[in-house]
Amino acid sequence: MLMTDTPQGRYPYAGIPWYSTTFGRDGIITALQMLWIDPRVARGVLSRLAFYQATTVDPLADAEPGKILHEMRGGEMAVLREVPFAQYYAASMRRRCSCCWPASMSNAPATMRRFRKLWPAIEAALRWIDGAGDPDHDGFVEYQRASEQGLANQGWKDSYDAIFHADGRLAEGYIALAEVQGYVFAGKQLAARCALRLGKTDRAVKLQTEAKLLAERF
Repeated sequence: MLMTDTPQGRYPYAGIPWYSTTFGRDGIITALQMLWIDPRVARGVLSRLAFYQATTVDPLADAEPGKILHEMRGGEMAVLREVPFAQYYAASMRRRCSCCWPASMSNAPATMRRFRKLWPAIEAALRWIDGAGDPDHDGFVEYQRASEQGLANQGWKDSYDAIFHADGRLAEGYIALAEVQGYVFAGKQLAARCALRLGKTDRAVKLQTEAKLLAERF
């Protein structure tokens, strides 16, 4: 019911009625869960998310080059930028998305062409992870909204009170979620496998090393 034809391919929209639109997280998770039965879903998801991957800095949209779409909306408030969700890039889970699909694919010529077409998007996501995604340079991906209109929390639980201390105080400032580091770890390992299949041996070794160091730091 939720599979929707888009200019970039079929995409599983997030839910009816309010979430009947493109959500990065929901599309990625659905595509990963369906790889064993229909990898065409992943092709549509990654093609669409690569098409809408951020290329500029836009604080209202929490956009930075390399970030992956969180959600997109139409309507007057989005068009007039009264809300930031026309194309919104906050949630930190999305960044590993372009790295996960390649591990599932075959060595067929058509698949390798898709690898090469998606590789710039994968590299852009990896640059964000190692750059703007780690503003305090501690080796972990963290988040903080760029405007007061954005989401205060940007993980799987994105309500304003989702992340809090043991005494109930809300967490503030840059927040590094445990699960996000796991996604980065998996993403770098899978991107390394993709790089190997494209003949980028040095890049693959570097990504595998980075994943190992992340696991040790974690």
